[in-house]
Amino acid sequence: MEISLDHLVAIFSDRNLFPRRRTPPLIKALAVKTYIEGLSFRRVANILSELGFKASYEAVRDWFHSVGGLLSETIRCRRGFILGIGYSSLLAGFWSAFLVAWIIKTITLRVGGSKLYETMGIPTAAGIVAGSMIAVLIGGIIGIWKFFFPF
Repeated sequence: MEISLDHLVAIFSDRNLFPRRRTPPLIKALAVKTYIEGLSFRRVANILSELGFKASYEAVRDWFHSVGGLLSETIRCRRGFILGIGYSSLLAGFWSAFLVAWIIKTITLRVGGSKLYETMGIPTAAGIVAGSMIAVLIGGIIGIWKFFFPF
């Protein structure tokens, strides 16, 4: 579902919602529309300053949050999934599985000795490592897919 610029201008023109008019409603609507399309608050503020309108990124953020409740369903459909996949979280996902396996190995060896470790510890640790690695791999693939195809 696409948000029309006319709809945003109509929202920003409403004196009950926005009694002050330092910035024209069309400029506020363009700023919010540009942010919804994917630019950051700072980049939108830089574009507005290049066009000759004085607006900080905080003003753009306030405009967006003031109409965010009215457009929440549309924005939710546009943004899609939000996954915390970055380089550091990807490495933490890989290494945390090995940390959990090492902790289980240590506990198993101290409690039951090598016999319990060979019968129960190795299959359990292998399952935890494999499950965590598959979860990180699937999350990474979904994150990459959503990066290139955001709809």
